[in-house]
Amino acid sequence: MFLADRYLKERRDYIRMNVSCDIKCKEINTKELFSGKGINLSSRGLLFETSHQPPKPGTEVEIQIPSAGDSIPPLTARGTIIRSKPMDESVYEISMKINEMLN
Repeated sequence: MFLADRYLKERRDYIRMNVSCDIKCKEINTKELFSGKGINLSSRGLLFETSHQPPKPGTEVEIQIPSAGDSIPPLTARGTIIRSKPMDESVYEISMKINEMLN
């Protein structure tokens, strides 16, 4: 599939890239930490899943995606939870808007 075809199919402002990576997440106000697994990533958003009770929409969070090696720093960003939905009785899918890259 050509990039232009993919763009038209997705109808998004930013193309998403499938990822399979560990995610660390911290709620800004409560400092509560939880982990998840990345599903897809764009320059403006992240979709991930977690077994943790999801933060409510509008919650500000900071995420960190570790790098594969010590010579590359982890990706760290701040964002806002847009929505969450249960995938089954113990896993939630969370959509997050990236507001700021921190590194």
